[in-house]
Amino acid sequence: MALASKSAVGGDLPPFFKPENYAGDLAIIFEPKTWREGKSKFKDPKTDQPRVTQNVNTQVTVFRNQAALDDGKPSSVDTFTINATCLARDLVKLLDEAKQSGDPAPALIAVLKKVPTQGNDTWVFRLPADEHYEAAAAYYEKREADIAAAMDDAPSFD
Repeated sequence: MALASKSAVGGDLPPFFKPENYAGDLAIIFEPKTWREGKSKFKDPKTDQPRVTQNVNTQVTVFRNQAALDDGKPSSVDTFTINATCLARDLVKLLDEAKQSGDPAPALIAVLKKVPTQGNDTWVFRLPADEHYEAAAAYYEKREADIAAAMDDAPSFD
């Protein structure tokens, strides 16, 4: 038996997602994995209580340009913590609905748009152009089929 080194304690959390860095991308695949609630340092003006925030760990696959979509090769694939209010709320809803229907790994293909609200502007999901959506969906479906085929070929240790 080996003792883990001191450096094994702790670890890093996924970095926070910055929507403004992805505003011009043609298609983004969001795959929420887990979520948790936390309390914000900001208070709700109506209740004077700390705001409840939702933090969603999400794999984000980005297609920045037409060449990436045409080649079926994402510009980047990273894991982030998404806590932007509307984005996190929508991802939590997607994750909860998918799990209730038996889908352990839901995905959403979208682009990001900043829209004005009463207080501040907020980031929301919008549908990409049809051809961009179709190309991202084809990539996602091929990737999932390749993973399933690899799992079928893997030895069983049961």
